[in-house]
Amino acid sequence: MKHPSFLPAFALALTLVLTGAGCSSSSTPESPSAPSTGAGAGMDIFGGSGQASNVPSDIPVYPGGTVISVSGDQYQSSVAQLTPVKTDVLTEWVRQQFTAKKTTLKKTDSNASGSSKTYTYEGEGKRYEVRVDTPQDNSGAFLTIKRQEM
Repeated sequence: MKHPSFLPAFALALTLVLTGAGCSSSSTPESPSAPSTGAGAGMDIFGGSGQASNVPSDIPVYPGGTVISVSGDQYQSSVAQLTPVKTDVLTEWVRQQFTAKKTTLKKTDSNASGSSKTYTYEGEGKRYEVRVDTPQDNSGAFLTIKRQEM
């Protein structure tokens, strides 16, 4: 079974961030523990406020981060976030989140420049591909988590 790569979702998320989509007038960060709204299969939600409420409950949202896109269905979902912290802090937070979920780190990859790292965690019948990217201006970090049923 072929699964789509992170590249299209990340490119779209980056485009949204750079063009100002996903900005809201609220200065309050999105809730990191907001429950899923039970959106139907094939949801595709980009930008705007309230994105954290569309995140499936098993995908962590970085506290103080901004969810910029949510897509997928009950079998696979993808969530892109912009966080205010550097990649090393974000990577450690991700490790803690997935250790608490009782998942196992199965694979780690990085691109040639080291600006993007992908971690694959597995557990409880699910595979999570977690990608951490450093923006060109080195401010904060992008986090994309893709969940697939195994």
